[in-house]
Amino acid sequence: MRKSLQNKTAIFILFVFALFANELTAQTGTLTASPETVTEFTNENGTGNTTLSWNREGCERTLITLVKQKGNKTSKEKIVVNNTHASFSNFPIKYIVNGWTFTFRLYSGDADSSKLGDLLDTVVVKGDKNGKK
Repeated sequence: MRKSLQNKTAIFILFVFALFANELTAQTGTLTASPETVTEFTNENGTGNTTLSWNREGCERTLITLVKQKGNKTSKEKIVVNNTHASFSNFPIKYIVNGWTFTFRLYSGDADSSKLGDLLDTVVVKGDKNGKK
């Protein structure tokens, strides 16, 4: 009877440890843009600016991708930030174009790979010269 209780206790401890170990390694992140609607296009080439900010935990690499869309024209998803050092940052984007929608996605990543991991967050930035400031 005592051995059975010890076995059940050991199994319970392993179960609880597995639950907490999973929580400790959870990959989380947030991605924001300021502003989300760009209304001024004052760069020399006629583009506007926004700033991406992110915070990630439990990941070794920051991977942010971009998909641009205007009407039925959509670009392929491409990596625009690939960084092992910046778990948080403010990153200027200076190529927002009036009439286009820019979808940025934050993914988890392994330190030695550019392979996209789990999708952690998404932010959409619109170029709209008639939008509210």
